[in-house]
Amino acid sequence: MVSGTVPLLTVAYISSPFVANIHLRLPAFARYSRDLLIRYSQSPPKDAKLEITTMNFIGKPRVSLVKAAELNAVRERFGMVNYARDTKEINSKRPWWMGRAVRQFGVHGGTHLKDGSGIWENIARNIAKRSI
Repeated sequence: MVSGTVPLLTVAYISSPFVANIHLRLPAFARYSRDLLIRYSQSPPKDAKLEITTMNFIGKPRVSLVKAAELNAVRERFGMVNYARDTKEINSKRPWWMGRAVRQFGVHGGTHLKDGSGIWENIARNIAKRSI
């Protein structure tokens, strides 16, 4: 029984911060043309918001609204987590029945977007610059 639960718990621990989707909330001016979108993503303001959808072990999605300025580049959970944020203040204000806010995110692989190719790379580059 132990030999069956150890791999299950290991996979649950490592895969919990898996990111399924990242959506960038755009201001009205950045929606008009691709050039404006690229320029906005190259130097986003501190209040630029990302909707990050993570999947837990059983496949249940959980959406976190995160400011891009809150994210830091990290290396945790054997390299499966590469972005994290501080959730102490958020968790102190949340009711106990809502659970804790997602702190760690694992964004791996390239983006395969129809119109937004390179957008996440620009955002990730800004996060990495800030985290150094």
